[in-house]
Amino acid sequence: MTLSTPSAAAVHTPKVLESLDPAIAAHVCNVFAATPFMNALGVRVMVVAPGRVETAMTVLPEHRQQHGLVHAGVMASLADHTAGACASTAAPGIDVLSIEFKVNMLAPAQHGELYCIAQTLRAGRRVSVIEADVFSIVPGTVATIADRVVRATVTLSVRARG
Repeated sequence: MTLSTPSAAAVHTPKVLESLDPAIAAHVCNVFAATPFMNALGVRVMVVAPGRVETAMTVLPEHRQQHGLVHAGVMASLADHTAGACASTAAPGIDVLSIEFKVNMLAPAQHGELYCIAQTLRAGRRVSVIEADVFSIVPGTVATIADRVVRATVTLSVRARG
């Protein structure tokens, strides 16, 4: 598996696959835009598709812990919020809330970009399970599975919006 990310300076519009309801895609993007913590981290929505959401963020000095590595909370938050967005692609008019979160820190991240890919494992009427992988990569390069720093499994409660 390989992926590449644009440089942090690149201006982009999230890629939305045509098979996704435009209202769902708009909701995903709006949720990120309306979440102050995701904005403070600088998270960008890169891809929105049925059962898949990809996000990216540039690692900044304020994202580091005392040893100069990216704080585990930053990486876990990226995985959790991207997983929630992924779960919300299952149907129009739903909101989701994390109810269980299992995260494995596989390697430290130090610099560059964090790129998260969340994919649906099970989309249910009441509960969804999403897997989210976070990769640490240098902008403009091609990443491999060896660049994965986090694997998270997120269980989310699904409910009607409103």
